Amino acid sequence: MMAVTTRDKLEFVHAMARNTRATVRQCEALMRFAATLQRLAEDDCNIPMNDEQRTRWIRKQERIQMNVIAITAELELDLPIFSSDPRGAVLKIRVPSGYSDDMGGEGICVPSLSLWFLG
Repeated sequence: MMAVTTRDKLEFVHAMARNTRATVRQCEALMRFAATLQRLAEDDCNIPMNDEQRTRWIRKQERIQMNVIAITAELELDLPIFSSDPRGAVLKIRVPSGYSDDMGGEGICVPSLSLWFLG
């Protein structure tokens, strides 16, 4: 699997800055949440789970998704796009300008394969 580069992360922050009023901290949080959603999506594909494990997994995924929705609500953006397929972007942010950096034209892909901090 290809790692996310610093350039990918900076391009995301730049795209968010140009198309929203997101702060660097909000972008960092979105990338952290996307990294968690990425790991959960990979676990879902690769790890057999019993009912109890599946319930915990679903609760964690829902909690992370609600955190992402809270950030997009603060920014007065449409609901984000969540994907459970770990081969692509698990989180995309829709912006009012319609700007998109994904092939499907859905939104701004949030880098998610590693954690990072700007500060």
